[in-house]
Amino acid sequence: MIQGSNIENVYSYYRSKKESHAESLKNLKKTIYHIGTLRLILIIGMIVSLWFFRDKNLTFLISTVCVCLFCFLLLVIYHTKLHEKRTFEDVIIRDAFFSSGSESSSDTLSPVSWCRSLA
Repeated sequence: MIQGSNIENVYSYYRSKKESHAESLKNLKKTIYHIGTLRLILIIGMIVSLWFFRDKNLTFLISTVCVCLFCFLLLVIYHTKLHEKRTFEDVIIRDAFFSSGSESSSDTLSPVSWCRSLA
């Protein structure tokens, strides 16, 4: 049947799109975790360096704090942008591609559910 083949093509297309979004979400979660760890290491490194160089002049200590806080601020901004992308990917996977054609909170059908209803 030609119609059945077309439905399977559409179904496989949306399944591959869902898998690519899931892979993107997995990579985003991993990157967010690494950025959070890097922020923690940066602050701990700043505190340790201030402890070891506490006998240096005040200008050196203030410049160390300013550089570390500037880097921390950049990492926070980057983390926020990544978190927005993660939220977007979550919404795409949850709302646009329903797993196994289940009903959702909205009244619209997903492409996968629509194709299954035709079969």
